[in-house]
Amino acid sequence: MKIFLADGRLGNQIFQYVFLKTVQDNNENIIVSGFEDLREVFEINDIINLNKKNRLVRILLFKICKPILNLLTNKKVISSIVIKQETVLNCYKRESTTFDSIQGILKRITFIKLGFFQSEKFFDEKYARSLKFKEIYLIKAAEILSGIPKSCHKIFVHIRSNDYKNHIVYGKSTLLPMNYYKDQIKWFIQNKKDCFFIFLGDETKSLSQEFHFIENKMISINQHFGTDLVLMTQCCSAILSASSFSWWGSYMMKERDTVFAPKFWLGFRSKIEYQAQGVPSYSKEVEIF
Repeated sequence: MKIFLADGRLGNQIFQYVFLKTVQDNNENIIVSGFEDLREVFEINDIINLNKKNRLVRILLFKICKPILNLLTNKKVISSIVIKQETVLNCYKRESTTFDSIQGILKRITFIKLGFFQSEKFFDEKYARSLKFKEIYLIKAAEILSGIPKSCHKIFVHIRSNDYKNHIVYGKSTLLPMNYYKDQIKWFIQNKKDCFFIFLGDETKSLSQEFHFIENKMISINQHFGTDLVLMTQCCSAILSASSFSWWGSYMMKERDTVFAPKFWLGFRSKIEYQAQGVPSYSKEVEIF
């Protein structure tokens, strides 16, 4: 049995889920708290999820169960999996791409300590490919895309800005400049035929004015995040923000052509990755000055 207390939103939860499936022994039980977004979007029937949105469950898990699980792993009563940390820039810690499996007296109970596991190094591709969207999001995305000619080269542009305005990594802002997106858009217009841009993000109201120079575009407004993720997978190219959500949007594409991503991901201002090897391996990395 493996136990994990998840954190983060849908993109993070997908990374955590495929890691859990990768380290799962045979058909052992996986008990998780915090996969509500994941289960809302995908057909997930192979884990036991404790809903941490329930106040009583949340108190029990984080005030009582978590300290006990940490104590039992520290005493090596139960087994544990701990992602290795590494020091960068002399003073900051970040997740590496490896982890320690520490065996306890009770070998069949393993507590997986918190991690985001944001790298292709952490999971077997077959588990990512096995994820099935719920029908409601597939239908809605198909309706939205029905007005776009099939001959178009569809490119999604994911702009995450709202919570990144005050998000600091290595002492610097993680908010990508608009010129990053505009430069890659110009590249597509110059190098690909029949481009159609699909904009998604957390602040969509200003995008029409910001990207007024683009004639063939659509802005996804007020859609469920499950629908937005399906929309991304139906494109063949992308301009990513430093977001695990758009990471998976490009990874799950049926036909992938060109994907641009910020070099160093969230650490682009310090020129060092926030998660080791966290940028998609297939992407064209754009250095931002």
